Amino acid sequence: MNNKQNNLCIVVASIVIASSLGYGDVFAESEITLVSEKTVYEPTARIFLTGTIDPEDYFYEPVSIVVYDSNADEIIHVQSNVEDNQFSALITGPKGAFESGIYVIEASHVVATNSAKVVIGIDDMIHDTSTLFHMTPLKQIEVGTNPGDVVCTDEHVLVQNNHRDSVACVSPATALTLEIRGWGNLF
Repeated sequence: MNNKQNNLCIVVASIVIASSLGYGDVFAESEITLVSEKTVYEPTARIFLTGTIDPEDYFYEPVSIVVYDSNADEIIHVQSNVEDNQFSALITGPKGAFESGIYVIEASHVVATNSAKVVIGIDDMIHDTSTLFHMTPLKQIEVGTNPGDVVCTDEHVLVQNNHRDSVACVSPATALTLEIRGWGNLF
């Protein structure tokens, strides 16, 4: 090898080492976060997660999201694309619903030096008003809510049937029609 080839090899090796050191710095400073809007859900819920990857850079590898049951067994594994340093995932339980219990959800990314975890609980007996908005009247009654205490969304009103002890959440116009016809009474 002559002197020029030797110098060229040293320059190429220096560039490779310098670029790998720079890439290693990205590994050392990258961090992933994961957020769940609630910590307790009803069994039929789909869980919406959001997260970020820092520093502000564009990463093309997807985020890996794994759900573990209370026995630490992996039950769900999904991936979410990263866009503008953010990712999100809507996770449905195995077989369409989550069973009651505690679950750990972990998000990881190839450039992140950490993994992010959230712990959530699935509970059959939820009486949180914000959760009840996402449940049908029948489901609310099934989890123990009294028919007169069923919660409807803002655009609906509660009507109880005169002939059965059933309730329905309907629009105000429909409620008036049902009351006029003798079907039920407004709550």
